[in-house]
Amino acid sequence: MLNQTDQWFQTFIKTQWEERATDILIIIFQLILTYVLFLLIRAFINRIFNYKIQEMLIAKNKNTSRQRVNTLAKVTKNALSYLLYFFLFYTILSILGFPVATLVASAGIASFAFGMGAKEFVTDVINGFFIISEGQFDVDEVIEIPNKGIKGTVQSVGIRSTTLLTPSGQVYYIPNREINIVSNLSRENVGMSIELPISTTTNLALLMQIVERETNRIKEQYAEFLHDEPNIIGLTKNDNQTFSYQIFFKVTNGQQFKLTSKFYELYLTALNEEMTNGVSLNSGEIRVYQQKVTPS
Repeated sequence: MLNQTDQWFQTFIKTQWEERATDILIIIFQLILTYVLFLLIRAFINRIFNYKIQEMLIAKNKNTSRQRVNTLAKVTKNALSYLLYFFLFYTILSILGFPVATLVASAGIASFAFGMGAKEFVTDVINGFFIISEGQFDVDEVIEIPNKGIKGTVQSVGIRSTTLLTPSGQVYYIPNREINIVSNLSRENVGMSIELPISTTTNLALLMQIVERETNRIKEQYAEFLHDEPNIIGLTKNDNQTFSYQIFFKVTNGQQFKLTSKFYELYLTALNEEMTNGVSLNSGEIRVYQQKVTPS
């Protein structure tokens, strides 16, 4: 009797282990298959959005800027990626035997999300939706976030966060909920002022000739970046009781820093070339005067 009981017990244990081993193998196979499918779908999404979708959107919406198309493509790609990760997480929990559907149904989707500590995530998504739908900024545009003191070029716009690259090379990942006020510096043409500091002894007539000549030359050489006639404002008084000779340009947004440097270079070079005709640069001021001619 004892031998029969022992034999039955061993048979039972063996059967249980075989069933358990089979179940474990099935679970492992399902997990591997799920992950492989996840990788394939993710690779397909990356490929289709990196090479096909953007060109299709540009061809279909010829009046839409490339930056806007890139933004919409990246946002759609990010949304699909989040959805893909959600299904991966949901499938893994289901394979492992967790009653995810029952939990979600009983608690409700909203309470389930907040219960999982996703309140900030939901806020990010809502704010990201308004940023994208209102077109507040797009990829490759320069923006400034005053409350964060951050200014840089938009690298990506997602439903959860925005990535900025600063001129110094720093990369900021900013949650959308923290973008309350944003200044877009890339949408309209911008004004640019060239101010040449002058002395009170400056011969204005000669200075005006040089400035007018160089301004006309700039109009011809940089016409593609100028969106209005240059405005030679003339003499202006500074706060420290000094004077400047001011020229105002309206230029393409994003080019103002490079053009400011170039225009100063052109004006100063032209003034230096007139040194033999009575132009002198001293003590940070531009001095222009008529050269006296000694009778022979």
